[in-house]
Amino acid sequence: MNKLITSLAILAAFSVSPFAQTDPCSQSAKLSQTASGVKTYSSNSNGNQNLGGSGDLNFGYEMWTEGGNNNKLVWFGPDQGGGMAFRTEWNNPNDYLGRIGFFWNKTGKKWDQYKEIYADFNYTRSANGTGGNYSYIGIYGWTLNPQMEWYIIDDWFGSGQLGPATFCNNNCNPLATFEMDGGTYNVYTFTRPAGSGNILGDNQPFPQIFSIRQGMQSSRRQCGTYSITEHFREWAKIDAIKSYIGTNTYEAKFLAEAGGGAGWLELSYLKMTQEDTPRGIPANNFVVVTEASPFSGGTVSKDPPNLYYTAGTEVTLTATPSSGWKFDGWEGDASGTNATTKIIVNAKKNVTAKFSLSADNDINLVKDGNFSGTSLSSSWSLNIGQYYGESQAQANVSGGKATINISNATAKSWEPQLTQYDIELMQGMSYVLTFKASAASARTMEVSIQRAVDPWDDYARDTIDLTTSEQTYTMEFTMTKKSDPASQLSFNLGGKAGNMPSVTISDVSLRYKITDTPSSSSGGSSSSSDGNLPIKISPLFKTQFQVFSLSNKSLLVESNFAATIYLYNTKGNMVQKIKVPAGSSIVNLSVPSGIYIVKNAGNKQTQRVMVK
Repeated sequence: MNKLITSLAILAAFSVSPFAQTDPCSQSAKLSQTASGVKTYSSNSNGNQNLGGSGDLNFGYEMWTEGGNNNKLVWFGPDQGGGMAFRTEWNNPNDYLGRIGFFWNKTGKKWDQYKEIYADFNYTRSANGTGGNYSYIGIYGWTLNPQMEWYIIDDWFGSGQLGPATFCNNNCNPLATFEMDGGTYNVYTFTRPAGSGNILGDNQPFPQIFSIRQGMQSSRRQCGTYSITEHFREWAKIDAIKSYIGTNTYEAKFLAEAGGGAGWLELSYLKMTQEDTPRGIPANNFVVVTEASPFSGGTVSKDPPNLYYTAGTEVTLTATPSSGWKFDGWEGDASGTNATTKIIVNAKKNVTAKFSLSADNDINLVKDGNFSGTSLSSSWSLNIGQYYGESQAQANVSGGKATINISNATAKSWEPQLTQYDIELMQGMSYVLTFKASAASARTMEVSIQRAVDPWDDYARDTIDLTTSEQTYTMEFTMTKKSDPASQLSFNLGGKAGNMPSVTISDVSLRYKITDTPSSSSGGSSSSSDGNLPIKISPLFKTQFQVFSLSNKSLLVESNFAATIYLYNTKGNMVQKIKVPAGSSIVNLSVPSGIYIVKNAGNKQTQRVMVK
């Protein structure tokens, strides 16, 4: 349940089949709470950066409680019980929830653009009557655009049957019944009134969908499989609710919720997977797996839109580019450049629609970069507290600017930090980050774009000098590592213990660099005699110096003023600091051959060079 909501949920989908790897009902051994990697949360907290996974496999946690004492959520770590297993405990709360599972945030794909999602589980729990006035055990989540809260519920801590009188005060509408995972589910919908805990914070009414397993008094499942994607397929067949299933899947998590009482739930096994092939496909039937590359470039639809197809079926595929993108052609088991093509299914098919940037692409990958509200939107996270060195800070938003007042920082640059997650970066693409910033008094600030989970790989990183005057900063980089659909952009505001000058940030933009066009002041492009690629200066940087790669590991620097420049490797690490006089000079390098990034002091200009 989300803070003000009396909710839980369960998502699941697809019929029972032999387990592809591990039978969860055989995984009943109690897990260690002292093993390496175990984390215990005893206050309201949530996040995904602490639990691991990336991209589509990113998973996170939430513990939320209102009232009560000695409430906790224990995650057993990545090496125990399938990787997501956890224990919950509560003691007389008004409401308590603990959940762990897939977390995609606001940039999640539509449900049918993920692979088949399954949750294999095994748990024990406290007795009936230990969950207060309401309680749920199952899978839970939200979709957005439009938004919907959804549940798949197999068990609860109450007595008797779980029904409409319990979860919607007999005000919900029964819609359908279907067979799933060895049981029968009834589907209900209910509209939550305004002010009921809308995750967008706009206090608007929103719909809920419940899949509730029948006969829970006699057949409560404490181990088995939730076929999550298949529940969505069943919901999509129901005219009354299919329009609610939005374009963005926000999360899909295993949840335990209690509206009072004193009790616990402990998983000995919880593994959530995304699988190419649905479990239990009939003989002589095959799946067609489609993918948009990159994901943000567009979508692929199938007609007919079946889960699997009888051998010999003709399927029509249609590629639809997103705004700012164009369709280039098909790869895999389809070919050609027509946006619509047909294939005959006689085996499993894997088809990729390739998209590329349009010349007019001006998409800002940063959400709410102009800080449009009166407080930080949900697109931004001010990371403070126990996971950030007990750092403390407060954000004030006004006039399109965010001011971070820092009452306690640490010597680590990222304690505290202002961060935006779920930024898709594609290997081989170049990007331009720009923003405006100032400080209450002169200080430095680190800016990083990196993987959002351990091992926290850097894609770009820089330290800039801030003054009391607002300046525009620009950083250009190329994504040299594997594509990451969920990276993070962070303004790291620490670096010294105690109070630090406040920082004001505005007009944050991360855009694709479409072309490298020389600026009118740069004199055009130039190439060295040893065959290096031309070095071109983007007009964004209003060139004050140029750098050309020469042979024998040297650079020719032409600068309008005496300057300090910095050489970074593709991991974002500074490898050489260089002071150059005004005019032309040759700089000898002590670095291996490869691609490097040259930046000037203040980072108003960035340039890529090849060192041979």
